[in-house]
Amino acid sequence: MQGLKINVERTGFPIELGGHEFFFDCSTEHIKEYEEKFAAVGPKLEKLEQGDDTIADYKKALMIGYDAMLGEGTFEKLYDSVPDVVAWINAFYSLAEGIAEKVSEFQEEQSSKSDELKSQYLKKKKKKSKR
Repeated sequence: MQGLKINVERTGFPIELGGHEFFFDCSTEHIKEYEEKFAAVGPKLEKLEQGDDTIADYKKALMIGYDAMLGEGTFEKLYDSVPDVVAWINAFYSLAEGIAEKVSEFQEEQSSKSDELKSQYLKKKKKKSKR
């Protein structure tokens, strides 16, 4: 008898940013972590834009945000290639908006797939119980 083999694929989507490629993890665990960290970073950046803060303050806030979205070390890699805080602030908001849209699409797609698989399973189960 041959065994059962089920492939499990990582959930998410690729992102290209500043000439670098990343992968946004859409696992439930990462989405929750991302939302919590992003909720903390947005207000920090807005507060910084109103005060007399240093470039180091901006970089620290951006590091938290980019690393939460795309993994540890992301901001450092991006800033090394384009050392411009203003550019990365602007890109941060565009990236966050794009991720929110993609995550919403992904969740809708996954819900649809789950409903379809559930429907197929219930049909097969019903046929077996009629025998």
